[in-house]
Amino acid sequence: GELLAIVVPGIGLQLFDLPDGRLLFNAESKTGSATDVHCGGDVGSVQLGDDGIQWWHLAKNRGFSLPWPATHAVSGSGTWLAVTTPNGAIRILDPSTGKDALAPPIPLSDRPIERLAFMNRSPALLVLDADGVLGHYDLTDSARTGHPAVGTDVLSINVPVDRLWGITGGDLAALRLREGDEATMLWVDVQRREVVGEVTGLPLSAAVDAESGLVMMPSRSSAVLECNSAGEERRVLRALTDGEWITYDNNGVLAASDGAADAV
Repeated sequence: GELLAIVVPGIGLQLFDLPDGRLLFNAESKTGSATDVHCGGDVGSVQLGDDGIQWWHLAKNRGFSLPWPATHAVSGSGTWLAVTTPNGAIRILDPSTGKDALAPPIPLSDRPIERLAFMNRSPALLVLDADGVLGHYDLTDSARTGHPAVGTDVLSINVPVDRLWGITGGDLAALRLREGDEATMLWVDVQRREVVGEVTGLPLSAAVDAESGLVMMPSRSSAVLECNSAGEERRVLRALTDGEWITYDNNGVLAASDGAADAV
């Protein structure tokens, strides 16, 4: 939660410091076509379609690239970078060096991995293979002993999944399904191996906050609408002029910056 990543077409990836809004890094313009972006700790990364990935470790003042990963994920602390090899296997790298941080996890099947996500605030990795089978790896023992992690199958998802999140607490995974011009969010309990929540009719831009498990989606007038896993609207977070802000729900204002009243 210390970095904000923005991809600007024609300009590139920009990394900002969240506490004070300072621009920390501006990547080359080709990163403006990134198909995915991740932040964790001091690390910012982009997926460049078939051109692999690039990432930057700000504390080390170093940049890296790999031409072959088809997908990747960065742990929330920036300690690990998970990538898929050309044959769909998993490798977990140290983003400060680009070298293997852990032994490659033991594959759950012979099917290639198509989606990756670290559990937020937890040493665990979620994977989704080409058959739509969701898997879970606890990386604790692998980090301690150096042995390859052994995973477990969680659930088979019978429709295409285009995004995956691991929610704080280590029990829930959120999956986004594209259905025409709309998206559906599923919440899966990885311990009980069952779907425990579903919201349909969302815009394709809807995402899940891995910290809280809440759905976030753009709204009118520079705002973000927040919903829970039942699809119930919780609050609106709106940016006002001159850097002011306000949050509110159906019952009124919840919080606001000092100058919000003048900005309104």
